[in-house]
Amino acid sequence: MLDWLYELLGTMLSWFSSLFAGKYVFGLLIYALLFKVLFLPFSIKQQKNSIKQAKLKPKEMAIRRKYAGRNDQVTMQKVNQEIQELYQKEGYNPLGGCLPLLIQLPLLMALYNVVINPLKYICGLSDDAVLQIQAIVGGNSGRSTMGLLNKINATPFEAFK
Repeated sequence: MLDWLYELLGTMLSWFSSLFAGKYVFGLLIYALLFKVLFLPFSIKQQKNSIKQAKLKPKEMAIRRKYAGRNDQVTMQKVNQEIQELYQKEGYNPLGGCLPLLIQLPLLMALYNVVINPLKYICGLSDDAVLQIQAIVGGNSGRSTMGLLNKINATPFEAFK
């Protein structure tokens, strides 16, 4: 389902790594820097939203204190209505800080899948090729092919002929 995204991220990591003579760590570093730069505007918006929330907190608490001790439904609706009016007057959106996280989280989860399966997404090997390697070196990779990398390094080259 998301293989196209995994393959795109894997290609990016492979390309970034190739810029540094195949050093995978540097490829991840460049990816992280690119990720930070791309999401910098969202991060700034989120920080501004947090500052605005901190400034509005005393006013919101004043409204809540005004109706303290009354827990009936009408009073609670009045409290919520006054708080919403305060937010509208000040131009504050309580959900405004969530958007960057909703965009970043799926990309981080996709990158995680790419990182734990480098043979498939970075090296570009098919599932069949990964299964053949697994049969040669032994063991079960489960969801991750990271464990196979150590076994590949420990296996003599002649075993792959």
